[in-house]
Amino acid sequence: MMLNRHYLRLEQRLSLIEREIDELSTKEVLAKHEALALDKYLMQFQIEWEHFIRRLILDSATGQHQGSSGRVFSTLPNPPKTREQALYSLLSTFRGNNGGREPEWSHSSKAIDAATRLQLSNLTTISGYLGVTPWPLDEMRFLRNYIAHQSKNSAVTLRRQSMTGPSGKISVPQIAFDYIPSGVQRYKSWPAFMKTIGQQMI
Repeated sequence: MMLNRHYLRLEQRLSLIEREIDELSTKEVLAKHEALALDKYLMQFQIEWEHFIRRLILDSATGQHQGSSGRVFSTLPNPPKTREQALYSLLSTFRGNNGGREPEWSHSSKAIDAATRLQLSNLTTISGYLGVTPWPLDEMRFLRNYIAHQSKNSAVTLRRQSMTGPSGKISVPQIAFDYIPSGVQRYKSWPAFMKTIGQQMI
């Protein structure tokens, strides 16, 4: 099987979500149900990225998939044959099996660590692209955490990253629809980056 199918799914899902947000971005003020929909779409961006990275890394370990440079596999002494076995192999490398908790796939450093633990043949490619700095998807994760938790810490993080003012009420639509230095709206920069990096990794 080709790893490219994971990228095609990512591209399709991100484009669908982006189109939904496009419609909301044209409105002067969002109604309550529209604001809630925006929250959901922004959180879904990160979920799609997490799913893509998870599938990419675990499937790469099975030896059943091919990337753009040929077959990818794990060099572990007993390489896994399925995604489920790959996850078990990964968790077994953590003390106490990490309590059965999977890595936080949206954290680049933790995803690179997972690929390293599975001794993937495409580790250099994965770590090279996930190790890009600065990492725009950190902003996406920070906003997602604020939406999900509405905590003081998540709010402080947004202010520290200059994604919103140093004081006053935090507006998720304003953060998402703001134009960044590259000239595009912030919410559009994330799927564009995910598609670029995702395509390079497969």
